[in-house]
Amino acid sequence: MKRFLTLSVLAMLCMLLAAPGVAMAKKKIKAGFALLWTIDDRGWTTAHYNGIQFMKDKLGDDVEIIYKEKVLGPDAERVFREFAEEGCDIIFGTTFDHMEPLLRVAKDYPEIKFEHCSGYKTAPNMRTYMVRIYQADYLCGYLAGLMGFKNVGTVGTHPIPEPVRGVNAFTLGLQRGLKEAGVSHGDTVNTVAWLNSWADPVKETTLAETLVAKGHDLIRQMADTPDSSLAACSAGVPAMGYGTNAASWGAECALSSALLNWGPTM
Repeated sequence: MKRFLTLSVLAMLCMLLAAPGVAMAKKKIKAGFALLWTIDDRGWTTAHYNGIQFMKDKLGDDVEIIYKEKVLGPDAERVFREFAEEGCDIIFGTTFDHMEPLLRVAKDYPEIKFEHCSGYKTAPNMRTYMVRIYQADYLCGYLAGLMGFKNVGTVGTHPIPEPVRGVNAFTLGLQRGLKEAGVSHGDTVNTVAWLNSWADPVKETTLAETLVAKGHDLIRQMADTPDSSLAACSAGVPAMGYGTNAASWGAECALSSALLNWGPTM
């Protein structure tokens, strides 16, 4: 009899919850983003901010967003711990240099999910994410080759796997485009000048100007600002942008840009 009454109460409760106008409270997800630079950097961080806006548009009131700008490597661990203590359910480290500090914090907060952009280390509650930027890199190179550019100068960032992959993809596309266009060329069609930084507007400009002075007929931007594309335009040489649309920032000589679309992943 007692068991029957218990089951009846449970059945009535289920009916009540299923009745019109009765809904379970839905937990709002709180997401924290540590951004490498400012949201108006016109490159990497602007693209991430655009992704955050995309996510907000899709999820609406189901998500609460907090973010902090100019989170460099030495300060990243403190920021991640602040996000954790502020009740974030998921925390994003948006640059390669966030990998180690994010991993340390993830181990101390096993109930929180952590996402690291472009890295290679993981934990039970931390994974990596990256867009297929090499596909866009390949297409930009292919376009340049079809247009007959055979002496490209690239302003690269760091000589680590992620940028090298993009350089290789661009070069393979460039070689294919030149072949299909019937343009003869030597072994070297893409010369890379390494910035050894993710963003350094002054040095980006200097490297682009140096590559132009050495006779390169197209400047490929791979750094986090459009300054190398802008420098190419000023020197009367076409450019290929990266991250966001370089032409939208005044680099009207940009033939195309490889855009970073983080929204769907977020």
